[in-house]
Amino acid sequence: MTRKIFAQRALHLFASGLSVAAQRLPFLKHLSPLLSAAPSGKFAAPLVVSVIGIDSLSGASPKVSTTGGSTNPATANLGETFVWLFRTNGEKSKSYDISTLPPGLTYTFGKPVSSITGIPTTGGSFEIQIIGWEDENQRGERTPTYTFNLAINEPSTPLEIWTESFWNSSDLSNPDISGPNADPDHDGIENLLEFVFNLNPTQKESTPGSFRSDPEDETMFTYTLPFNPDAGEMIKFQESSTLKGSEWTDIDPANSDAEIINSSSAISLKIPKASAQKKMIRVVATIPG
Repeated sequence: MTRKIFAQRALHLFASGLSVAAQRLPFLKHLSPLLSAAPSGKFAAPLVVSVIGIDSLSGASPKVSTTGGSTNPATANLGETFVWLFRTNGEKSKSYDISTLPPGLTYTFGKPVSSITGIPTTGGSFEIQIIGWEDENQRGERTPTYTFNLAINEPSTPLEIWTESFWNSSDLSNPDISGPNADPDHDGIENLLEFVFNLNPTQKESTPGSFRSDPEDETMFTYTLPFNPDAGEMIKFQESSTLKGSEWTDIDPANSDAEIINSSSAISLKIPKASAQKKMIRVVATIPG
């Protein structure tokens, strides 16, 4: 009798232990047969333990990853449409926590694929932190933090394109050769002015331009210079009655008798011959920004 009671208690303890273990195993659906021994030695009806699969981010080490051909790191171009797709592997996230995105990009939640899309408006390198959550509103279990590295390229400026057409990679990294203020050909014309006047910065050339009476109006002088149309608004004329730097002022045709005329290959300044005092004229080129 004592042996029967001991055996019965042992089987009950064994059954209880398996039941607890089953409840802690997320992917165990059925455990059978788990039988309780009767005093007579016969087996009772099977004890079936059913566990519903839980939607947890802790069961299979889930993590955020790219999908749909997206890569990390990734590159985008300023002003161009960008699409980057991601999801959670192992379990499906019901919400994400996304760190601040570069201007122009937005995050859209999807089932199961989410996305970061838009047209970037600011260039540079960005680290975007992404966390997947088990429940909505960033609750429950979470994935490890995923870092998405995005480089947004800014398009080359006309000056950069012009510079790269004359020098190789080693010279491009040397500002004394390819920098806007450099004069590698020693002709007295800096690279920026070589660009504005559409000259060759690797060959010595004379200072361009002509100053003469306007053939269409004898009361005007005309100062004409070759001009690179890619220079845009980089060039302006200034005047001064002395050589003091503080006394140079921009020539504004809207508020004077001067006139500035642009063509596809030249820029001309027209000024009246008659004036109260003699003035000097100079050309200034500046890089936007």
